[in-house]
Amino acid sequence: MRKLLFILFVCVLSFQLGAKSVLAGYEALRIFNYFEAKRIFEKNINKAESPSSFGLATIYFRKDNPFHNIDSSFKYVLKAETSFKFTKSKLLLSLEKYNFNELEILELKRKISSFYYQKTLEINTETAFQTFIDIHPWANERFSAQSKRDSIAFYHALSQNTSKSFKFFLEKYPESEFSNIAKKEIDLIEFQELTPNKTLAEFMHFLEEKPLNPYRIEAENQIFKIQTKLNTLESYSQFIKNFPSNRNIDDTWRKIFQIYMYNYSDQRIKSFLSEYPNYPFIDEINEELAMAQQVLLPYRKDSYYGWMNLEGGIVSQANYESLNLYKEGLALAVNNGKTGFVDKNNKLLIPFEFDEATDFEDGRSIVEKNGKMGIIDRTGKLIFDIIFDDIGNYSEGYVFAKKDSLYGYYDKFGNLVIKEKFDEAFSFQNGYAQVVVGDYQNYIDRFGNYLFELKYETVKRLTDKLFAVQFDDFYGIIDINSRIIQEAKYDNIAILSEGRIAFVLNNKIGYFDSFGNIAITPVYDFIPNFTKHSSFTGGYAKVSFRNKFGLIDYNGKWVIPASYQNIGEISDLVSFQKDGLWGYVDLTNKVIIPATYDEARSFDNECAIVSFNKRYGILNNKGQIVVPIIYDEIIKITDKLFVTRLGENSNLIFKDGTVLSLEKYKNIRMLSKEYILLSLESENGIEVHYYHINDRKIIKPKLN
Repeated sequence: MRKLLFILFVCVLSFQLGAKSVLAGYEALRIFNYFEAKRIFEKNINKAESPSSFGLATIYFRKDNPFHNIDSSFKYVLKAETSFKFTKSKLLLSLEKYNFNELEILELKRKISSFYYQKTLEINTETAFQTFIDIHPWANERFSAQSKRDSIAFYHALSQNTSKSFKFFLEKYPESEFSNIAKKEIDLIEFQELTPNKTLAEFMHFLEEKPLNPYRIEAENQIFKIQTKLNTLESYSQFIKNFPSNRNIDDTWRKIFQIYMYNYSDQRIKSFLSEYPNYPFIDEINEELAMAQQVLLPYRKDSYYGWMNLEGGIVSQANYESLNLYKEGLALAVNNGKTGFVDKNNKLLIPFEFDEATDFEDGRSIVEKNGKMGIIDRTGKLIFDIIFDDIGNYSEGYVFAKKDSLYGYYDKFGNLVIKEKFDEAFSFQNGYAQVVVGDYQNYIDRFGNYLFELKYETVKRLTDKLFAVQFDDFYGIIDINSRIIQEAKYDNIAILSEGRIAFVLNNKIGYFDSFGNIAITPVYDFIPNFTKHSSFTGGYAKVSFRNKFGLIDYNGKWVIPASYQNIGEISDLVSFQKDGLWGYVDLTNKVIIPATYDEARSFDNECAIVSFNKRYGILNNKGQIVVPIIYDEIIKITDKLFVTRLGENSNLIFKDGTVLSLEKYKNIRMLSKEYILLSLESENGIEVHYYHINDRKIIKPKLN
């Protein structure tokens, strides 16, 4: 019993002595006596492990003493933390004034971890950050370390750029902030790895192998693009047959309809329904058919345009900056300065993305963007990429186009069929097209072969087999085989007109026949613009002989002798000028209307415009005045309809004398065969009205 009590006494005494020593160590530490403090803490490490370890950790952590060592500091702070729970309460109470407690231990531990983190940043490797995370899971920087670790690992996978590298990354760090990006990269790379050559077979295989991959949409789009590359009804129909579950099927059916409707009419719509009974959008077709039979006209309100019907009823609000009439079921519209196309339901069929565009013609429209031109079809698909400086119209299946500096010829699918080598190009007609190469003109066939040597300054087509050529300032005629039909000795040669070709030789006009032989000797006076005024029309030609005008027939015989100062264009009644005044004779040279007018235009559909004392009126073929000669101007609109102007007032006048006052309209112009555009300025701005020629009525929008 005494022995046990002795042992207890010794332990208590030892603890008390150790506690006093530790307190002395902290006091030495307080006054920066690091040597003494270190000696005391090392001596008492087994008697008061936690406070002694913390004291040593503090000394090793500080940089103002020779014992600074971060690894030793880390070792002792961990010992201080794990042994803290064995520290006597009395000692803890004694050490309070030196800020020894569990929170201070944790704070020092975090500071040490922060120091290690800075070192890890300098190493900056995936392994270094993972090691830091493993050893310092409590560190404030642990999340930053994870992010940097994941970032390095992710970009390593990205540098390899394989599905295997990204899958390995996800296996290591499934909760990483980069996991979603990695998954997307895997999807993309799998798509790329399975479709390296972008072939139809590869895209089909990809869909079989990876049905849940989000790039299945792109695969389906590519299959659609490949299968419908020709943009023909056949290619779209075959696509529907081969890929009935493709996401583009609905769009394909609608494209079939738009391509089919290149020749737009209600009958064509009915034919479509007959040829495509399985068309899934019958309601749309029926609506299209109903709209095809409805005539819509643009109206204007507050500087914007919308659609109205022939009664002036508003069909759609005025939302467009500009609207054209419907052509082939589509109308050109402008919105925010960009051009697109709408159908008769006012549905935007081709988006507003072009700077300029033409109305559709045979299912094609020439479009312009950023100064370059291309061609689209009714579906909005680019038949010609927008890379051309100039594009012509389709003729005989070919269209000329200029890219960079030279012209070439393309087929209707946009394929180059005659290479770019021409400085100027023109449309094909009857198998040949005129071209310009440098200073020379020529013709080419459908294979791009020149018909002649490149040596003629001018080449004009006279017939399918004869050509007028200019050589050393003179003209001659050669055939398609370059054989000389007429030597190059003529001043000029016109084009063929009704079997006769006018020519000029020594300032006299004569005529060749269609074989290039002289049919009418050159005895007639040269007249300006002889290619127009000397051409045969209706079997007759206007000529001048000894400074007098008359008409001749195909054989050069006089029909109307050369006895007039001038004659007008050829018709049943021909206007003539005598003694400064104009009248009319028939083709037997009988005077039908005496020369009493200052001006007399040729008869057309039994009426003619005449002038007297600077006023205009209209005569019938009996010489009777059907429109009084009182107007400042008369403009022919149709064979039966004229616009007259008197001062600031305008009228529409029919051949029968019916007058429609248009005095309030400031702009009157022919819009189509059926409509005349009328515009006026009102308190609401510029208003647009129409005159329906057949119904003889003005159409106004019912804006209220």
